[in-house]
Amino acid sequence: MVAVINNFGGFYRTWVYVHEARRCGATIQLPCVNKSSYKTTIYGTDIYLGFIHILSLEYKLAQSIEEVRNIEGPFSGLNDFITRVTPGLEQVIFLIKAGAFRFTGKNKAVLLWEAHMMINKSKPDNIRPLFSSPVRNFTLPDLVQGKIEDVYDEIELFGFPVTMSWFDMLETSFRGEVSASRMHEYTGRKIRMVGHLVTVKYIKTIKKRLDEFWMLHRC
Repeated sequence: MVAVINNFGGFYRTWVYVHEARRCGATIQLPCVNKSSYKTTIYGTDIYLGFIHILSLEYKLAQSIEEVRNIEGPFSGLNDFITRVTPGLEQVIFLIKAGAFRFTGKNKAVLLWEAHMMINKSKPDNIRPLFSSPVRNFTLPDLVQGKIEDVYDEIELFGFPVTMSWFDMLETSFRGEVSASRMHEYTGRKIRMVGHLVTVKYIKTIKKRLDEFWMLHRC
């Protein structure tokens, strides 16, 4: 599954293989600046999405994260990352919203606030300072970041939800009248099922009739 995700050569879109890997027992992890590589990697049953899947993240930055980490060791926090990698503010925001700094134990709202305070917009990007600047301590109100906000960030940055499925986002609890494994019991009958459209393939029959073949991802 990881190989197909990385070669982008599968018949289906990336999210199909990601969710299929989860269905087969894998734990899908968001990118992490201390664990992920440019491409998707696997550690046991943990699959870490690669930086390549974060839409709008610059290629040079995605490559340098792994290079700096391999040479100098893992990042201790957001300030350490900013000091050593020297990214622009916009790129740091993408990484924060993608969950790449969750190892710090801070929620995204706090990290976004800190990033704005740490990165001096008047200084050019990609120039590493000789010494690490001291971090100012701020007393912040409780900044709430809900699960649904995280999922919408994932859809924006990856094109699909990662930490939950599309079905988990439904307001209705209806999941169909029968499961996929019991479809053979209802041959010739009409039933209602819940699925996510993966692709539609058009096939010509022997009689030259054009038929549609729908591939659905079941909940």
